[in-house]
Parts: sequence; C-alpha cells; structure tokens
Amino acid sequence: FAQFGNKDDVVLPDGRAFADALGADYLAQKYHTGLLLTEPASLPTSTRLAIIDQNVKRVFITGGPAAVSPAVEAEIAALNVGGNSANPKVQVVRIAGADRYATNSEINRTVAGASNEPTVLMASGLDFPDALALGPVSYHKGLPLILSNGTSLSSSNAAQLTDLGVTRVVIAGGTSSVSQAVENAITAKGIAVTRVAGANRFSTATAIAK
Repeated sequence: FAQFGNKDDVVLPDGRAFADALGADYLAQKYHTGLLLTEPASLPTSTRLAIIDQNVKRVFITGGPAAVSPAVEAEIAALNVGGNSANPKVQVVRIAGADRYATNSEINRTVAGASNEPTVLMASGLDFPDALALGPVSYHKGLPLILSNGTSLSSSNAAQLTDLGVTRVVIAGGTSSVSQAVENAITAKGIAVTRVAGANRFSTATAIAK
C-alpha cells in the first residue's frame, strides 16, 4: 500500500475470508490506491500503523459487520489523520450488502455510478482462484468484477449487466466454476461472452495472464 501514489484513501476488506476482497480491486483502482487487510474483530497493529504512518484520510470497508466488525470501524473512526490530534478524524465508509454477492454488487454500483461499463469480468464467488487471477486486470483496466454463484445468472447479476450497460462479459474458469447455463443466460441477453479457462486453476491463471 505504501507504494501507491494516492494514500489519502485505502480499501479495507476482511483478511480471513476472500469474498469481499475479490471485487475490491475495482474500488481501489478508482482511487488509485491499494488494499490493507484486517482481522474481523480487531484491527491489526500493522494495519493501524499503516493508516497512521501513511496519513490516510478515508478508509473504505468492504463487507458487513460479520466480515469487519463495528469495533474495527469504531477504532478506525477514532484515529486522527497521521496520529496528530490537531488533524481531523479518519473518515470511514462501509460498502456492504446482505451477502458476498450483494456486497460485490454494491462495490460495482458505488464505483460505476451511472456510467456505462461495456466490458465486465465474471468469476465464481464460491472460491477465490479465478477471481484472484482477474484482480490485476480489474485494477489495470478499471473493469468491474461480478461474482457468480456458479450455477445460474442471479437476478442481482442480471440487474448489474443491465444497469452497467454491459456488451461483453469475460468469464474466468471452466464450466465447473461458472456453468454453461450462466454463459447461455448472458448471451440470451444479447451480450457477448469470452471465456478464459484452463484445465485447472493454475492454467486458468496462466491463460488470464497471457
């Protein structure tokens, strides 16, 4: 995080579970910053010191209170910028939904706003490898990452595709990760689909990198 150009803002997901961190690259890209990680129930000393030492002014928490507790939020909000009592308190913004998919949707809506995003990325939200491999693409290209339940195109996913004005979806992983039924439902909406996949998570990551 210390290597990023903008350290006024930072994104803070739960470091013990993967789901709310997967789509956070899109949020971090908007503010040209990086991610710090927290324990669900307490703010690690290293993370607290990073927030202070880098003069962070605003922390975006991704995930609900089960992922990042109100105690962590309160501890951050009690910090003064740079640890100087003469400075304002650190602002905390929580982006969350009822579950990992709703949180993911809220992140994408918060970042994209009313603007169209012709291309989006999609990966399973049930496991992390394929979505993790897409993280650098999401950040570098400024593309939303939509998490799929893997079996069907949920109403939330369908709404995101419509609201974002999507014309192309890049799916990471084979049909055991994101089913053919999901792909068919997307193409039925008149949206082009490109699937990037290998025989396993390692070859899928290699294909994404290429």
